[in-house]
Amino acid sequence: MRYIVKKDGEEMKLSVYTGPDCPKCPPAKELCQSVAKEMGLDYEEIDINDKMIEALQMQIASTPSIVIDEDVVFRSSIPAKEELMAEIKKRT
Repeated sequence: MRYIVKKDGEEMKLSVYTGPDCPKCPPAKELCQSVAKEMGLDYEEIDINDKMIEALQMQIASTPSIVIDEDVVFRSSIPAKEELMAEIKKRT
């Protein structure tokens, strides 16, 4: 079942910060893309080298880092699909 998750009337955004030499990043991107599609979320993949200042402002210094809206929920790890979905549902 596909549904749109909204927070304060706005669509939630799922982002994953990645790096070019990060071995965990491809599976993290795949997971986030799948969850975003399934839950109807806006989704963005961000290369940490392209948005270094933004990443540092969010205290992201390692990859992969998974962000829901402006909250960093996972750093340097790949959560189980159910764990990521639970974090998203907590914010609805």
